[in-house]
Amino acid sequence: RRSSDLQWCADGALDLYFMPAETLEEGTKEFYSLTGGAAVPPKYAFGFTASRWGWSNRSYIQDTLEHFRTGSFPIDAFIVDFEWYANTSDYDLPAGGYEWFHDFGWHNETFPDPVRQLVQYKEDYHVRFAGIRKPRYGNSDVLKFAKSKGWILPQGEPAGDAPGPPDQPPGYYAQGRQVNYSIPEARAWYAEHMAHYTTEGVDFWWNDEGETDFYTFHWWNVAQRDAMRSVAPQKRFYTLNRAFTPGSARIGAAYWTGDVDPTWTDLLGTPGMMLNWGLAGAPFVTCDIGGFTGQTNAQLLTRWYQVGIFLPLMRVHSTETATPHWPWLWGPEPEAAMRGALELRYRLLPYHYSLAHRQYETGSLWMRPMVMDYGADSKAAGLTTQWMDGDLLVAPVLYEDNRKSIYLPNGTWYEFNTTNVIQGPQTITGTAGLGEVPVYVRAGGVVALAPVIQYSDALPGGRLEIQVYAGADGSFTLVEDDGETTAYEQGATRRVTFDYSDAAKQVTWTVQGAADGPATVEVYVTLFSGGKRVSSQA
Repeated sequence: RRSSDLQWCADGALDLYFMPAETLEEGTKEFYSLTGGAAVPPKYAFGFTASRWGWSNRSYIQDTLEHFRTGSFPIDAFIVDFEWYANTSDYDLPAGGYEWFHDFGWHNETFPDPVRQLVQYKEDYHVRFAGIRKPRYGNSDVLKFAKSKGWILPQGEPAGDAPGPPDQPPGYYAQGRQVNYSIPEARAWYAEHMAHYTTEGVDFWWNDEGETDFYTFHWWNVAQRDAMRSVAPQKRFYTLNRAFTPGSARIGAAYWTGDVDPTWTDLLGTPGMMLNWGLAGAPFVTCDIGGFTGQTNAQLLTRWYQVGIFLPLMRVHSTETATPHWPWLWGPEPEAAMRGALELRYRLLPYHYSLAHRQYETGSLWMRPMVMDYGADSKAAGLTTQWMDGDLLVAPVLYEDNRKSIYLPNGTWYEFNTTNVIQGPQTITGTAGLGEVPVYVRAGGVVALAPVIQYSDALPGGRLEIQVYAGADGSFTLVEDDGETTAYEQGATRRVTFDYSDAAKQVTWTVQGAADGPATVEVYVTLFSGGKRVSSQA
């Protein structure tokens, strides 16, 4: 950089898009106008998803779901690794595959009766199911056919220095089995063989190891969307992917941050990665809460759950040799803290779901870095250990010594759900108890909170609480729809806008449209003002 000029150098032809903007907020909106607005995932995706490698059999699945429900741990979905469709992983398969490996079936240990099981899980436990998918084939006949059509990439999946099968070069695996999804015919054949899963009750997919080509994840998602639409054209498409290219979010692709380690270092890095991915075109991000690659511990897992409250998506995951990241396996105090994290996640569900709709409509990020709101504050601008979630400033504990450090920019702030008022700029430090999650609300904040529910379909679940934090005017629009279909794209939403006048200390609201599904009919207001908490619930 020289003076106020910027220079780039590149070899060969390229497309260069300029998006001049005075603020990061404006620039990000322009970027999303180029790549396409992020589709709103189905409502259940805003709850909690339980995932692991190592669901051993049908009884284990049933017992785990039962424990979530009887223990009052809110949950909306579960994800099963290789064992949902295969009796082994495919990592050691040769380039020609094996005749006994089936790419489009069900494993009879975990899903001996898949249609009936998935109906039962949805009706009895109110949970949705996803299975892992790899962008490759393992069956020898399928591979022979795909190779005859020219549908297989020459390269394998990058794996650093990890050794692969004897017939594979070092640094890669599954070479000779990776599908080239950029070929329309390859996508169409894959979609045809995947469509039956939607009919049988699979709700979404978990897509892993698609780094074989820059656009693999994109075209792979297109093929899966086509499969779903061939049998359920109005169903909202949703997948969870390990990597992304800008633009994939517009078709319903969400992301997780890969195979993180169960360490405090990786916990500390999680918020910054989530925020940067949002700026880069992937606003719906989660992670392997607790860490994937080895054994975690109760304190680390609890703190990671608390971070997960304020990620766009919340999902635990663990490797097959580690203790699953279910709350009841880690002792009474961590169990209670993790249940509390899940309950807050679900109380915030109407708030988060509405902000996701705003993000879809305007390109304004719902989870965003401090620099986006406080760019002129040099102390706030570089922070990635705290971030904005709508009007909430969240700063979960990220350190093993339980220290907390929260920077509040200039203005009036409230501790969330309390009458404690703090004037910024100010840094708050101290030691946090295991159940403490530092959250603050700026003056004028309007936050919608559901009652504590156990699954998203239970909404509205009773009276909606509208919390108002005095000191400035504020507004919030609650958006409700059917939560399942793409009808919202044609405007099939109910919108309730709550406006707060600080001078009058009064909340008014207007209603537009109608939701094709359960809608909020009872509301009460809680006003935090002058050191008092006043509720209309009397």
